[in-house]
Amino acid sequence: MSQENIEIVRATIEAINRGDLDQALEAAHEDFEADWSNSIGPHRGVYRGRERARGLFGFFLEAVGLAHP
Repeated sequence: MSQENIEIVRATIEAINRGDLDQALEAAHEDFEADWSNSIGPHRGVYRGRERARGLFGFFLEAVGLAHP
């Protein structure tokens, strides 16, 4: 993995830890896909695009108290 990619991953994780989904998803391609189809939880499915991913990840951040109001 290149140093540039490592920095992107670190910045993304830091943004998630701050509850900043806009920043976290900034580097994601517009065709980003989060595949939760094997999940046994209530959010099973495939989430395509930044906005759908934002909704999925926002749900988790809210559950742990990190979501922005």
